Amino acid sequence: MADEKNGAIQERIETIRLFVGIVLPDAARDRLREISARLRSSAERARVHASWERPEKMHITVKFLGAFPADEVARLSASLDAATAAHAPFEAELDAVGSFPPNRPPRVIFAAVGQGAAPLAALAADIDAACASLGVPREARRFHGHVTLARVKSAPRSLRVVDLLPADLALRERVPVGEIVLFRSELGRGGSTHHVLSRHPLIRDIRNVPAT
Repeated sequence: MADEKNGAIQERIETIRLFVGIVLPDAARDRLREISARLRSSAERARVHASWERPEKMHITVKFLGAFPADEVARLSASLDAATAAHAPFEAELDAVGSFPPNRPPRVIFAAVGQGAAPLAALAADIDAACASLGVPREARRFHGHVTLARVKSAPRSLRVVDLLPADLALRERVPVGEIVLFRSELGRGGSTHHVLSRHPLIRDIRNVPAT
């Protein structure tokens, strides 16, 4: 029994919770802070109970790895470098508020990527493949670029996310994508905190510039 307990403790020590994401510019964070505040007021009036994301934690998730061996992080970083080297920088745009699942009571409320969705999905596919080469399960669902605003705990059955949107809501925030970031996520009583482990630039254009 003691050996089993020690093994479980060792397993927790040797794995860390990771995800790959895109950092938002300050202007986008500020706008999403405003939108979240208005949505939260609407949600409270509609008897929606939700956990709202703190603006400083908002990001575009490219790949959630979950528990990952700590001693494999260097190999993971090298794989991410190889994946991002095949992509040129691009610009994404957050242009709508949506929910998962669509056309049903929301479980997640998010800001959706419109412009730039195609290169973002291509990047996510290569990141998924890079992670799979190290034993991380492939994504079963189609990738949808988004920034999570809230996770809904309960809501009236008839409610749809459109019911929460102010009539004058406008969202068009640009997000330059020049790198992806490997984050460590640590869970605590007040929620999770994110720590940057490594940055991986999109350098295809730079690599293709002829030497002079």
